[in-house]
Amino acid sequence: MPAQPAPQYITDDKGNRVSVVLPVDQYQELLDDLEDLAAVAECKGEDTLSHDEVIKQLKDSASYEPIRSTLEAFSPEGITETTRSNSQSSGSVG
Repeated sequence: MPAQPAPQYITDDKGNRVSVVLPVDQYQELLDDLEDLAAVAECKGEDTLSHDEVIKQLKDSASYEPIRSTLEAFSPEGITETTRSNSQSSGSVG
């Protein structure tokens, strides 16, 4: 990533910084970070679910079937089974 140009400051007649000039991409990045922090702050104190609980709730919902293969590929069991299958097919002992 190329180095970001240093911000430029606009000062008053006493030399106090009153404004800053940033490249648009750097400004946008700051706005995106601020939005992310606001989203995290909104969630603070909310109950959380474990990965297993999320998978269980998805499996229990009607919308699970269309995404079954994707979820199973990323579930711990799916990863374990995939790893076992790959190591057995490559001759490794797992």
